[in-house]
Amino acid sequence: MRQGVWAFVRRGAGVARRGVYVRTPGRPPRLLAPVVATQTVTTPGRVAYVVGSVIGARRISGRGPAVVVSAAEPGVPVSLVGTRYRFGWLRREAGGMRVVWTERLSWRAPSIALRLADRLLPATALSITTNDAVPDKYLDERGIELLDPRLGWGS
Repeated sequence: MRQGVWAFVRRGAGVARRGVYVRTPGRPPRLLAPVVATQTVTTPGRVAYVVGSVIGARRISGRGPAVVVSAAEPGVPVSLVGTRYRFGWLRREAGGMRVVWTERLSWRAPSIALRLADRLLPATALSITTNDAVPDKYLDERGIELLDPRLGWGS
């Protein structure tokens, strides 16, 4: 949920219209994507979702095509987060968790470039948060940790 907008997934036995839905204030829920996602994140204008190892995104309005943010990520993305124009997640790697961050989303671009954090977080990292601009904290077994120094970005 973000700013009164809810994104959720309908799934399970007996569910007639499975998929990713959005509900905005004063309107009934509407189907955004007919896929059974394992994670969703709502940003000021978009909803992103994880299906297997693929991350997709749609405008909250439902206008325009779905955009594949990241196809065939190695493993299942963990802790999907978003800002107005970017999405990020954790990816398991040997030795720890890597933060993956998108370039600015463009609905006209055929693909979206990904940036990898310059260092690994501990393998015990469970989730990340943003300050509405960049990843700034992570949660692990010790609690909430500040990303200090800030992450640098490679390609």
